[in-house]
Amino acid sequence: MVFKNKFKAIFISAALLLTLAAPTIETQSANIGANSDETMLIEYFHPDGTMEMVEVPAVPLPDDGGFEHSPPRFEDYMYPYPAGGGIIGVEDLTPEHTVTDQSIILTIMGDGFTSEEQYEFLEAASATTESLLNTYPFNLFADKINVYAVAVVSRESGVAKDPLTSSRTNVDNYFGSSFWFDGITERLLYISNGNRVDELLKACGIVSDLNVILANSETYGGGGGAYSVCSLNPSVSEVTAHEIGHVFGLADEYWWRGYEAPNMTHGSNLNNLKWQPWVGVENIGTYPFAEDTNWYHPNEMYDSRNCSTGICSVHVGNHCKMDALNYPFCNVCASELTRRLSNIVKADFHGFAGDLQTNLSSPLSNNAKRIVDYAFWGRDDLTNLIIPDNVTSIGRYSFLRCNGLTNLTIPESVTRIDDTAFFECENLKIYGLLGSEAAGYAYRNKTLFALSEIRSKDIKLLKELALGNVNNETPGADIDNNDTVDVIDIMLAKKQLLNQ
Repeated sequence: MVFKNKFKAIFISAALLLTLAAPTIETQSANIGANSDETMLIEYFHPDGTMEMVEVPAVPLPDDGGFEHSPPRFEDYMYPYPAGGGIIGVEDLTPEHTVTDQSIILTIMGDGFTSEEQYEFLEAASATTESLLNTYPFNLFADKINVYAVAVVSRESGVAKDPLTSSRTNVDNYFGSSFWFDGITERLLYISNGNRVDELLKACGIVSDLNVILANSETYGGGGGAYSVCSLNPSVSEVTAHEIGHVFGLADEYWWRGYEAPNMTHGSNLNNLKWQPWVGVENIGTYPFAEDTNWYHPNEMYDSRNCSTGICSVHVGNHCKMDALNYPFCNVCASELTRRLSNIVKADFHGFAGDLQTNLSSPLSNNAKRIVDYAFWGRDDLTNLIIPDNVTSIGRYSFLRCNGLTNLTIPESVTRIDDTAFFECENLKIYGLLGSEAAGYAYRNKTLFALSEIRSKDIKLLKELALGNVNNETPGADIDNNDTVDVIDIMLAKKQLLNQ
């Protein structure tokens, strides 16, 4: 996105600060970034993508009241900033997204950008937004994520103690961003004036779900706690995605402490393992942390991280973005993120919040056009299910190991079924039309299939297939499952047509 129009100087009116009510995002916090009297813990991101917790001096943190947000009612605006710096404007980076009480609000602010450098900040914020909205599974909900860039002026350009570009110990930037934040770790980049974040957001009327600070430096660095702080290094979108994982309750899968989370559990809970349906899928398992074998996580690592010497040990295995940057979220984490996001933006698909409490032995009834990824994984209560004829797609692992599901009718309107959609549904029989995507899925994945309906044109097609006049691989044509289309299939089709 290129920002060509300069901000127009106007004052904020009371109307611009009005906000709407919104639901509270369900969270499970590990108290990352929580204050003690003198110190706090924040995440440090190594250049190789690995992470660890470090203890730093405590900085003022906002009292955000959880993650309850109110979508802002404003477009671009600006007001004069004080001599020490402050807001000059807000840019909506997702103007095509309608703001509703189901929106997810992400706010990006800059530090170390002078008034002349604000367009550089806006370009960086736009690039970060584009990358994040293309990251799975956030891309499933991209139209529900609203991103605002708050242009903040600093007196001086840059970041303090930048190891590559500056020898300045102090830089008069607005949020106090600095490398060597703990005095020990070179690339640990964080802010010392966290209270200013809260003050500026209140001035804008924004209460966001996640706040990202972009520091004006190309040097790799960042930190995660109450805020996600990143340099302009390309890693910024990876750090942001990882921190959103924390917002929605995911634990780090490198060791720093044990607590119950969707992707971490105590050994006493292994008999009721929360990710049991995923065990054995794409290397998901139950693996103890080497540092404390009473606690378990779903992804195997060859060597647990040890950064006590200042050099982190190499580890390989089934990586997840909650363990190291530049990897996708594992299925355990991606399914939890999808569930949490679904609970907020639950209007346009089947799954989770919309259907979680219902008995799906009867047809689904709403107007949703898709069954979202992971929608009903591990649901043994599903038995007989009819997909509504307005649905067009069925997502990945959406019915993973639904072992009670025996009869599933899929309409012709469904034109895309992910090949993992009914992974290990051992008792499943699919019903659909001749030549449909439902028949194709069953053929590709060796799933039992039967025609839900015979049409007159199907009899004609079967005759042509039996004579070898057309392609003999029309899905669903082999009615008696003897690996050929012949006169017996035609007879069975005619019989079904008469009995309909």
